[in-house]
Amino acid sequence: MTSVFLSHRGVLSLQGEDRYAFLQGLITNDIHLIKKTGILFSALLSPQGRFLHDFFIIEREETLYLTPEKERLPDLLSILQRYKLRSRLQLTDESVSMGLFAAWGETCPPSFIPDPRLKEMGYVELFSVPDFPKENGSLEDYDRHRIELGVPDGSRDLIVDKAIVLENNYHELQAMHWEKGCYLGQELMARTHHRGLIRKRLMPVVIEGVAPFFGTEIFYNEEKIGSMKSSAGDIGLALLQIETATKALEEGVPLKAGEALLWPSLPKFL
Repeated sequence: MTSVFLSHRGVLSLQGEDRYAFLQGLITNDIHLIKKTGILFSALLSPQGRFLHDFFIIEREETLYLTPEKERLPDLLSILQRYKLRSRLQLTDESVSMGLFAAWGETCPPSFIPDPRLKEMGYVELFSVPDFPKENGSLEDYDRHRIELGVPDGSRDLIVDKAIVLENNYHELQAMHWEKGCYLGQELMARTHHRGLIRKRLMPVVIEGVAPFFGTEIFYNEEKIGSMKSSAGDIGLALLQIETATKALEEGVPLKAGEALLWPSLPKFL
C-alpha cells in the first residue's frame, strides 16, 4: 500500500444551511449524491463552459470540504464569495490545519474511503494536522499512478478558462451529472455530450527522450494533433485528436513532441 500527502491540494470548508443548494447551482455533479457516498468528484466551470477548478467534496457532519489546488484556492474562494449573495453560508480556508491524502494498493488503509473517480485510483481521505498518517510515497509516485490511468490533475493538465472537461475524461471520472438541472457552463456541456462532439481526448503517453514541457505541440508526421500536459519520468498525459492518435497506434508510428517521441494509449476506461 502506497500513501501520499497531496500537498498541492488545499482544503476549503462550507458550513451553513444553504450549503447544498449553493453548490448545486454551481458544480458539474449532483451534490445530493454525497448523502450516500460521503464523497464526490466535481468541477467548477465558467459561464461559457470552460474549466476553472476541480476538487473532491467530502462531507463530515455539518460541513462540506472542497479540495482545490492550494495555489489557486484564493481564486475559487473569490468565485464562491461572488455567487454567495445572501446565502446562509460560511466559507473558510482550512489548508493550514487539514490536508488531503491518497493511497492505493491491495487493501484500504484505516479511515480512508474509495476514490470516486476510478476504482483503480485507490482511496483518499482528509486528516487534521495532528493526525496526519505516515507517508511511504511521493507526489511523483502519485503522478505516475494517475497518469498511467489517464487521470488529470487540475490546471497541471487543463488550461484554465479554455479547456473542455469532457475532452479530459471528467465524464468517465464521475464528475458529471446529466439530470441535475442548471449549473455554471451547463449549456455547453449538455450540447457537447448529447451531440457527441468530442474530437480530442486526454491520453497517457510513453515518452522516449526528455519529457516535453506543458503545452509542447505534438505531431503525427507533419500534422499537429495535440499538445503535451503533465508528466512523471517516462510517462505523461497528452491531449490528442482521437482519430489520428488511434491511427498512429494501429500503424505503430510514434508521435513527436519537440525532440521526444511519444507512444500513446487509450485510457482503460474508454
